[in-house]
Amino acid sequence: MHDLLEAIAANKNLINSDIYRGKIRNEHKQTLREEVVEALEALYHGKCAYCEQFTETYIEHYRPKNGVNGSNPRHGGYFWLCYEWSNLVPSCHECNKVGTAKGNHFPVKHTHVTFAQCKTNGVLDFEKCNAHQSPLLDEEPYLLHPEIDEPSLYLTFKIDDFKRGIALTSEGQNQDRGRETIRICNLNRTELLRKRQEVVIDPILKGIRRAFGRLSKNSIAPSTFLEEIRDIIADQIEKTKDEKCSFTLLQKKVVEDANSFRSLLVEQLPAEQREIIQLCFEKYQSIP
Repeated sequence: MHDLLEAIAANKNLINSDIYRGKIRNEHKQTLREEVVEALEALYHGKCAYCEQFTETYIEHYRPKNGVNGSNPRHGGYFWLCYEWSNLVPSCHECNKVGTAKGNHFPVKHTHVTFAQCKTNGVLDFEKCNAHQSPLLDEEPYLLHPEIDEPSLYLTFKIDDFKRGIALTSEGQNQDRGRETIRICNLNRTELLRKRQEVVIDPILKGIRRAFGRLSKNSIAPSTFLEEIRDIIADQIEKTKDEKCSFTLLQKKVVEDANSFRSLLVEQLPAEQREIIQLCFEKYQSIP
């Protein structure tokens, strides 16, 4: 592997996608399996590592292998990490799209690491190629790494004027990384805003509105109405434990606390219903 990566240093055309996808072919050169793709799909439950929607899996190099656009165009890319497991994540096409999303963008707080810095005594040191270790970790990338960083510390959500889920940066010292991750991966593109609302928020609102409708028609007693609202909240909390759900972070934020519940969901209800639902949530949360 050392010799192959040294050769790639002189000619990036030698980078072979069959290798980093783990492609296995039969004697007729027909693809039987793609072991790395399968492993990433299992690890991320078939979701994009950045936007968390279900997707066809594209192998994304967290640190771009062919060049670094914008912040350091002379760098040449992290070609020696092209087969490094900690540099591979699953991404949808839109989050990694050249021109409108990540592509080869990779801004860092300090200095981009070079091939030479990942060597020990002139030989590539695979420990130094691990995203969890120095010198790569010392770059302090602005783009969140899905296996190193906890997204909830950097990202949160609100509902915009068009009733769509907007990704926002969390408050405090983490704002820069959250803001840059949103920008780099275009996490507030229109299609994502719509899907967050439709997949996460709308089903909850639909259940609440149905319960209010049944109550207004005297189809259910007030006690039954309260039980239905409690069950809706309980079902949403249960969903947050299932990593196989799409938009996992938003699923959790909805019921994270009373303020999140109000801003993401309650404020989309008619004014006369808001206090009732907010009180139901707070009462449910207070139950041991």
